[in-house]
Amino acid sequence: MPHIDDIDITDPRFYAAQDPHPVFERLRREKPIFFHEEEGSQGYWVLLKHDDQSRVHRNPGTFTTEYGVTFDTFRGDRRDPAAGKMLEFSVPGHHKVLRREFNKHYNRRAMTRMEDQVRTFARRTIDAALAQGEEFDFAAEIADRVTSAVVFGLLGFPERDWPELFDLSRRSQEETNANTCPVTGHFDTSANAANHELLKYLMRLLASDECSGHLKMLASLRFDDKPLTDEETILNCLNIMQGGNSTTRHAASGGILALIQNPDQAELLREDRSLLPGMVEETVRWTTPAIHFIRKATRDVEVRGQKIRKGDAVTVWTISANRDEDVFEAPYRFDIRRSPNKHLGFIAGPHICLGIHLARLEMRILFDEFLNKTREVELREEVKRVPSNFIAGIESLRVGVKAA
Repeated sequence: MPHIDDIDITDPRFYAAQDPHPVFERLRREKPIFFHEEEGSQGYWVLLKHDDQSRVHRNPGTFTTEYGVTFDTFRGDRRDPAAGKMLEFSVPGHHKVLRREFNKHYNRRAMTRMEDQVRTFARRTIDAALAQGEEFDFAAEIADRVTSAVVFGLLGFPERDWPELFDLSRRSQEETNANTCPVTGHFDTSANAANHELLKYLMRLLASDECSGHLKMLASLRFDDKPLTDEETILNCLNIMQGGNSTTRHAASGGILALIQNPDQAELLREDRSLLPGMVEETVRWTTPAIHFIRKATRDVEVRGQKIRKGDAVTVWTISANRDEDVFEAPYRFDIRRSPNKHLGFIAGPHICLGIHLARLEMRILFDEFLNKTREVELREEVKRVPSNFIAGIESLRVGVKAA
């Protein structure tokens, strides 16, 4: 594994135990790109600089997603079973056509129409948390509940099923956690079992009279004058569901924590809500909810003087890119007025996050409503972080509040 001072940056436990940024700062300075030899496998390139990662994201023909996009899904010489079926794992030609159809339903205008619904979810959830008293877990009681309600509502899932789906969704994403991650040699069949349960649920719902919302929309999409197959429909639905239930909720919790730790920025935002869009972008840069991605080189290519060979695995570490001193002035300062803010938190290029506009909408409204309903917010317990090498998440964020 890539080490520095006996610290393994692929070990999920590393991200829960300490601040990872000093390690990545030193790596950017000493070896911004290097090949890591992996015993028993092909090894992989490690890219740490913003411009190199941006190049990878913007050239999917050279750096393909077909073989997996994270350590836990990468399959080396075998294409991912979802390749050519799920948007995320599609090659450029197929991806371009499919993405064009998806964008009609996930562009800024389409997501703006959800503002009232998202605000209703946010107000209802925040009110319920405040009704518990002056202390609660923001991550569990607000961020998790709002983001899951939004995505489940968007996809047309019956509300009676939301609690079970929320549990399955969380369990299905535990393969990057320390107790279940292949990198550490630990496996837990509960993640795979949860994924299978979700797929079975989606298949049942797709075939039922209750199929509605964006699940029904996905089933109506056409590619090469043919509708998506049931398999393509549920795989893409699952991808949207997982994306909406993971990164956004963790970023939202991280944003509130950043405001607590930077009271000057909280005061700015309370006084001027026009800064909310900047707050959202800085939150995504600051929290970087997706730590790394992996690609496979389809041809020989040179990056920063290093020759990457066809077939090589290439990892890009977004957590490092978003603190790159060559791109961001004072990268370790949380600044909601930062401009420009060229973070890679939503990736870049053709594979830029499909849910970018929904994520921005959710966080903007969630921050706005939380500030509307509180006068003071403080941290009550040490933050508990998710032990994952992919999701930079907050498991528990217990806060004390005074209602407005």
